[in-house]
Amino acid sequence: YVSSTTLVALLIQGDPINEDDPDVVLRDADSIDRAHDDITRGRLAYAKHVLPALLKRYPLDFDIIEAQARLLEAEDDYDKAIAILGENAEKFFQFLETTVGKREGLIIPYSHKENKPFIGCLFKLGLYSWYKVIDEAALGHFKRLLSIDPSDPKGARYFILHLAIGLGRYDEASGLAN
Repeated sequence: YVSSTTLVALLIQGDPINEDDPDVVLRDADSIDRAHDDITRGRLAYAKHVLPALLKRYPLDFDIIEAQARLLEAEDDYDKAIAILGENAEKFFQFLETTVGKREGLIIPYSHKENKPFIGCLFKLGLYSWYKVIDEAALGHFKRLLSIDPSDPKGARYFILHLAIGLGRYDEASGLAN
């Protein structure tokens, strides 16, 4: 079991943060929550303003990365969202490889709340790739998602099944269906 939040905490760069100052931590958490809420309501100006600053402070915080991807989705810029999600997921897996010694075969369960933003980002990466009809890439992202959390709370196996059939990989599809 690997906690994505624990690994992200090791990767935080930039200005030192006084963790004893509750105003700093609370202000940043409130900013992320407000950005998510504003994106949901279609009010994008605040998110456009605050997310780049938060990403600069916390470069691999997947809650912020997911909010940035949602902002880009709201602006119909799926290509940039795919690039940001893919780049940061790759950084995370590279970090896993250097710290844990491997990047495959690890379980990162969605059931642990600190992993939800990371799993959500991987799901969005597959989903946005599917939207853009980049089926091979989408299939790879959903397979990776299923491999790191076999309990499959996001339903990756259904996307894999659909994509495998669409790509003419019937043996792969039937193996998954069984």
